[in-house]
Amino acid sequence: LVEGGCSGLLIFQPDPIDSGRKVGLNMDIFYKRLSPQNSLTSAGAKILLLGFSGCGLFISVGFILLGAWPVLGFMVVDIVLLCFALRLIFKKASFAQEITITNHNIKVRFFSGKTCWKTVSFNPYWTMVDFSIFRNQKSILIFRSRGQFMEIAEFMGLKDKRRLAERLEACIRNIKGATPTCAER
Repeated sequence: LVEGGCSGLLIFQPDPIDSGRKVGLNMDIFYKRLSPQNSLTSAGAKILLLGFSGCGLFISVGFILLGAWPVLGFMVVDIVLLCFALRLIFKKASFAQEITITNHNIKVRFFSGKTCWKTVSFNPYWTMVDFSIFRNQKSILIFRSRGQFMEIAEFMGLKDKRRLAERLEACIRNIKGATPTCAER
């Protein structure tokens, strides 16, 4: 297990399996960039914040006219908290993981935005994929190698993790010579 930073920024490439690249000795046989699903765009967040602020101001003016002016302060606190929560959501949505498997290396790179901050490499001949489901429908996907382990795709749902685990296991078996292919299903 080798850990360290990344050199420079990542040049984004399509999935080699989808792009039809041939598999060679040093070519990628599996590439996947994983990132959390983000259904709220920045424009949508601005609209949400403006709508909440407008409704809050309208309600607060009514309370001020009734003499309950402290309501305005609490409404401002609510809006500020919502703003910080949306910032946190967008910051978490910028995290990503990139998994690249070649015949001689499994590399997992961690990104915050476009900046790579950690790289972990495994030898595919000593690596196992461990996918576990717990009673509460939580799941965990781990690379295990020589007593070391690393969780990947912690932000993905159960079905997507299961599908990813199957693809990773197929690729590792392919490298070890147990199956003919690890093509995307």
